[in-house]
Amino acid sequence: MPVLVAAADWSVQRMKEFTAQGLANMVWAVAHLDLQNEIQLLALADAVIDKASLLQTQNVANIAWAFGRLAVRNSRLLQALSTRLQNTAGFDPQNISNTFWAFATLLCHDAALMTKLAQEAHQQMDRFGGQDVSNVVWSFATLMLQDWPLVCALRVAALRNQPQMQPQHLSNTVWAYSTLQVPVLELCPACIVRLPEFDLQGLANVSWAVANSIYSDHPLLEATERLLCSSQILDMHCQITSADVYWEMSRFSNHICQLIWAFSFSGRLTPDLGERLKRTLLDIGLNLDRMELEPHSEREPKKA
Repeated sequence: MPVLVAAADWSVQRMKEFTAQGLANMVWAVAHLDLQNEIQLLALADAVIDKASLLQTQNVANIAWAFGRLAVRNSRLLQALSTRLQNTAGFDPQNISNTFWAFATLLCHDAALMTKLAQEAHQQMDRFGGQDVSNVVWSFATLMLQDWPLVCALRVAALRNQPQMQPQHLSNTVWAYSTLQVPVLELCPACIVRLPEFDLQGLANVSWAVANSIYSDHPLLEATERLLCSSQILDMHCQITSADVYWEMSRFSNHICQLIWAFSFSGRLTPDLGERLKRTLLDIGLNLDRMELEPHSEREPKKA
């Protein structure tokens, strides 16, 4: 890792010599390596802004994805990327879905860009894969966008792609459609088949979605209850692997609360499941009490 940090430092010093493609590659690599250096990220953002007019569609989508993955919201950069995308062509499903995902992750509701991306998505819908569908419909639910013809077209694409969809894509899609008040119960059988592969967030998402859709007797809830009571998925130590323990505990406890709500609202919170969820929350509290936490350890979107 020290070698990578040194390489990143060197790159910042030579930033003005980079081509637009080179900048896009650099930003993509920084995101994949999760190099959280505020000075470097600000320098990268400024360099991208300077060369924005030279970026190709894929470059822009990759840069947007990278800053979304790093949870870095730079308003000037996002505006430059948006302006460039509104004046380029050559979109493909991955470009469209990654850009939707990035702007939604950073909670940036750019109406003009969303309209442009939606138009491109309509034209490319036959080529959308499971992850593309999941990214876009998740973005619609997160930003509460309204383009019902596209939402319906994405629903058809989700059903077409469900045999190939990964657990995360399935759970995000079911959650998003429930948030948008558009039931997609046809995806639930695929969820049940893949349920042992779901992480806790995925289980919380699909349980919340089914309960929110007022299907209290759906087999998915019964299958989720069995899995929660018979596996180690509620074991906090098996789930929290990040070095940012406080952030992970916050997410973990949020998923537990989501499960409690879903099973309570649907009238399916059995004594066994209720006791397991309660014990898990108590364990989280006890662990937090034992930790000496930094006051600002929670990881929020940064401004660069």
